[in-house]
Amino acid sequence: MFLLAITVVMVIGIINQKIEYALIFAATLTIILIAFLWFL
Repeated sequence: MFLLAITVVMVIGIINQKIEYALIFAATLTIILIAFLWFL
């Protein structure tokens, strides 16, 4: 699930190489981190 999320983020980055990507990347990492800690 973690690798899948990373892959999705990378694909989004390749498709949309803009400043928006940085925001999406940061938001996604935050969500993944929260979810990871939550399931711990």
